[in-house]
Amino acid sequence: MKILHLSDIHFKVKYSDSSTEYLQMLQLMQHPQLKLTHLINLLKNKGVEYDYVVITGDLCDDGTVEDYQQLKILLDSLLSVPYFVALGNHDIKENFYKGFLNQEDNRPYCKVFNLENFSIVSFDNSQYGLSNGFIDNERLNWLKETYRKLNNGPVLLMMHHHLIERQADIPALETPKVFRQILCDNPTMGILTGHTHHQFADYYQGIPYFTADAIAFAGQDMSDGKVRFDENYGANIYTIKDRKIINNTVYSLYTGKIIKEVQF
Repeated sequence: MKILHLSDIHFKVKYSDSSTEYLQMLQLMQHPQLKLTHLINLLKNKGVEYDYVVITGDLCDDGTVEDYQQLKILLDSLLSVPYFVALGNHDIKENFYKGFLNQEDNRPYCKVFNLENFSIVSFDNSQYGLSNGFIDNERLNWLKETYRKLNNGPVLLMMHHHLIERQADIPALETPKVFRQILCDNPTMGILTGHTHHQFADYYQGIPYFTADAIAFAGQDMSDGKVRFDENYGANIYTIKDRKIINNTVYSLYTGKIIKEVQF
């Protein structure tokens, strides 16, 4: 089995707000729809096949209901296999539920997707507007109960915020001991994250751990609060055999184009 890992699309139908340097940068970048379409077509032309797709958050960038509706139309048109999503700090939960799922809700998006030999668990460790992530007792209890119900079935855990501090200049999610215990006391076969916009692979508490490149853009810390945004993007593909991730293939597309330097 193979799983395509996408992240951080930051989709909007139109990037019309220019009130900050960051928003001006979004107006200047190539539209994520073009990047995502190019990437999916590139994989297709190379004969790369996959069975499922996971998208680890920041689906939209402060998106409206219409933005989520149009993103779903795009994903449905591009992807011929089932796909699963997580939410990030740029996702407005109420608009996601309404536009993407046609539901009225604003709760954390935590879901279980049962596959043939394991389950994909989408765990919402985000809060809109909080760049460092967020988990509370309610979400921890949900995660613990989810593992219990799966009765020692292997879990591939997907979430937005990264967990390893050294992988990026931006802070990792601070996790309580009980979170780590839940993951380690149960058969967690892998952890998939986004948020940093840069691919990364390591182990977290002994569990295989991967972050995918963003679709929208990549950021480089230039020190003193300045960030250079580049027109780079990519994805990972994982090969799973006997309920283990046995290979990670990284597709990083470097355009050499600088979008804008932003002072935060």
